[in-house]
Amino acid sequence: MSYLVFARKYRPQTFDEVIGQEHVGKTLRNAIAGGRLAQAYLFCGPRGVGKTTMARILAKAVNCSVSPGAEPCGTCEICTGIAAGSDVDVLEIDAASNRKVEDVEPLVDASRYLPTRATHKIFIVDEAHMLSKHAWNALLKTLEEPPPHVLFVFATTEPQKVIETVRSRCQRFDFRRITKKDIARKLARIVEAEGLLVEPGVMDEIAARSTGGLRDAETMLDQLISAAPGDRALTTADLVAVLGDTPRSVRLGLLGSAAAGDMQATLTAANEIVDAGADAGALLRQLFHDLHDTAVARARGEDAPLGLDWSLAAAEVVGNHLALADRSRAPRATLDLALLAVARLGDVRDLEDLVARLERLSGGASAAPRPADPAPRSAEPAPAVPRAAGPRPPAAPAAPAKGRTVDLRTKLRAKTEERARGDANSGTLAAGPGSEAGPAPATRGGHGLPSEEIARIRALPRVQEVLGAFRGRIEHIRRDG
Repeated sequence: MSYLVFARKYRPQTFDEVIGQEHVGKTLRNAIAGGRLAQAYLFCGPRGVGKTTMARILAKAVNCSVSPGAEPCGTCEICTGIAAGSDVDVLEIDAASNRKVEDVEPLVDASRYLPTRATHKIFIVDEAHMLSKHAWNALLKTLEEPPPHVLFVFATTEPQKVIETVRSRCQRFDFRRITKKDIARKLARIVEAEGLLVEPGVMDEIAARSTGGLRDAETMLDQLISAAPGDRALTTADLVAVLGDTPRSVRLGLLGSAAAGDMQATLTAANEIVDAGADAGALLRQLFHDLHDTAVARARGEDAPLGLDWSLAAAEVVGNHLALADRSRAPRATLDLALLAVARLGDVRDLEDLVARLERLSGGASAAPRPADPAPRSAEPAPAVPRAAGPRPPAAPAAPAKGRTVDLRTKLRAKTEERARGDANSGTLAAGPGSEAGPAPATRGGHGLPSEEIARIRALPRVQEVLGAFRGRIEHIRRDG
């Protein structure tokens, strides 16, 4: 079969061609040029970011017969043999299928002999974390004091599973996830080299779905080109149809119904998506990522279809149900329960909207001037002022700061004290200590006010209006400053 997939056909051949791992290529290049090559390297990182590719480039740079040094020529017999995996002095094994002691013993035996035609014998062990503990122990002595012509390179996605005694004998390099822009640029170069017609948005969508793995992105592009018709430019709709995924616009519509509190529409939309072939667990995970993207966009001041506070609250609910779906055998039930819980978050609103509503409620023509914000509470309570001393002068009204959450309890307390001072002046309340006349004090409630006064305050139209805005309850109040 002559066809090569894009991941193999466009595999990098030099240090500079490995995108996203410049820190690794620069260090290895300097080590080779300065003669400071270590005897063992540990390449760590997620899948598809260039670990094995970098190991092969290192082998070519060390053994190149035309220009031995920091950059391999890529054309000599040794370089082409290493690229094809047929060079006798570069042995590459898969630890997932060769993980026992008897599988690593040939490596130890081969390390005792000089290379056939190159300067170094190089052993590349892929998926190194799959080696058993006994197999690692069989390599320890060779790793610690190898012959001068031997070089080990271990590639792994789970470095924590490599025993500590081996890690201490290796120079470790951590490979990073590749950015979406770098992946999209690499895909654009592949499309241009192949002479294909693909909309630019397709590359961006593939890069977003690849989660930082270039090999995954190249595989998706290969699959899309193979499945979609070639007589027109490929679109994101073709990508969705080929991969069997749910379009982001449909998922945002589902979240919009949940944000509006419409449980029936939310469940109906979820049923349509699942009936179309979507996996319930995968859909729940995609909704979590959509909420993350929306919250980040809002925090950066960008346009987003959902509010910041609602997105954060919904992401917490979906995240909890996502962990439950991974453990349970009923992902569909978990999806429905998560959507119902998210739809119940309709009372959660952005703090800016709440402040604006409260300001409108308290800013009517008949509303009294708002008192200034109280001073911060100190460690010792302020001494009580006797009622007989007379009413205190009202504080100057202060304009509310933008973005500040109104403390309802402070407003109600100030309003109550103002009404109490007015009643005291009219003689309806008892006089202060030492007064000879006046009715007996009424029974005090838990708030330090008479029970009749508390009942009267709760019956005030303005109080009922404020409580009605919160549907009878207040989720939380945050005070800035």
